[in-house]
Amino acid sequence: MKYSIETDNLIKDFRNFRVLDDINLKIKSKGCFGYLGPNGSGKTTTMKILCNLLKPTKGFAYLNGINIQKRPKEALMNVGAIISVPPPYPFFTPRIILSYFGEIKGFKKEELKNEIERVINIVKLSDSIDKNTGKFSTGMKQRLNIAAALLGNPDILILDEPTIGLDPIGMMEFRNIIKELKAKKTIFISSHLLFEIEQICDEVILIRKGKIIKQDEIKNIKKMFKSNTFKINLHNRIDKDMIREIESISNIESVKIENEDLYLSFNIDKISPHQIMKNLIDLGLEFDSFTPVKDNLEDFYLKFLNNEGI
Repeated sequence: MKYSIETDNLIKDFRNFRVLDDINLKIKSKGCFGYLGPNGSGKTTTMKILCNLLKPTKGFAYLNGINIQKRPKEALMNVGAIISVPPPYPFFTPRIILSYFGEIKGFKKEELKNEIERVINIVKLSDSIDKNTGKFSTGMKQRLNIAAALLGNPDILILDEPTIGLDPIGMMEFRNIIKELKAKKTIFISSHLLFEIEQICDEVILIRKGKIIKQDEIKNIKKMFKSNTFKINLHNRIDKDMIREIESISNIESVKIENEDLYLSFNIDKISPHQIMKNLIDLGLEFDSFTPVKDNLEDFYLKFLNNEGI
């Protein structure tokens, strides 16, 4: 079988520290594949090697069967990536920024104009194409990054922690874009948040201390990690009437307020965090973050691994 992304005994050392230890990835064509693990587990290093931003100490990496180390230009021709991308220059518009990247990719002027229109429509920024990015939200800036990665219609997208810094609405917008794209592309996305990955991915690869410990379908991985209490950082205090409204949401088990934070427990088998966020937004609640606090992935992950559960 020809894989879209494959690594062969990949090792990366920084001085005397082994960051990646014998990584063997096999990622099929089309679909969304999550690369899941605690911070510092080797996710970004893997992705930088796949984009030829780092050289492996040993082993090889392949994109669409082409060796990245030996034929980098050919291997990366059909790849778009978001890895450690700085914010766009605030006085530039999306049209100017995408024109710059398109020229680097070798587009001719008239061809580039049509390509910019195509990718900007995919990420739903058409109304803002000629506005300065300085006033863009974090979510809009990330959608612009995705548009840049989509120039040339690549087969493969490599996205490193793309939801960091996004508010709940930005996260939902990002998920919707990925769900549309994954039917025709191979998307390799890293995160340390299971509840984000489970919304969009078909398979998940678990990494710990530079070693791949499991690759499986998302439905099987979800059975291993369950978070049912989430912390929501609110913009304003909420009254008793609003608390009663929240308690009336189907499958909510408990509601607690501490300072400016709302703590919700719910049955994650019956309702997803994504649906809870949508319900809260529909109630008019404004919040900055929605994160697991009980058995969150990183804590549960470490406990699970210490018990050698995999």
